[in-house]
Amino acid sequence: MIPELYKKYFADREDERRMMFKKLSDTYNPQNGIYPGSFIHVTPSFYIPDMTYIDSDKRFGRFFKDDNLLRYITDNKKYSDKAERR
Repeated sequence: MIPELYKKYFADREDERRMMFKKLSDTYNPQNGIYPGSFIHVTPSFYIPDMTYIDSDKRFGRFFKDDNLLRYITDNKKYSDKAERR
């Protein structure tokens, strides 16, 4: 199940930018990253194992605590490491 906010703002709009993050991953193989102003755009977590997200939107914290999000990332990640929430 896609977390509702992510579905509304990115998946439904076909604005996940998966190809961009795939290209970054294929070219540079980053193992960690930081995404300031990310809102709830979690597509980098499909390609980069250790991502830190930063945003001041009031929905941000609640969104990242949703267990469906971790399952969604696990189902879509392209690396072998286990997806974790920290």
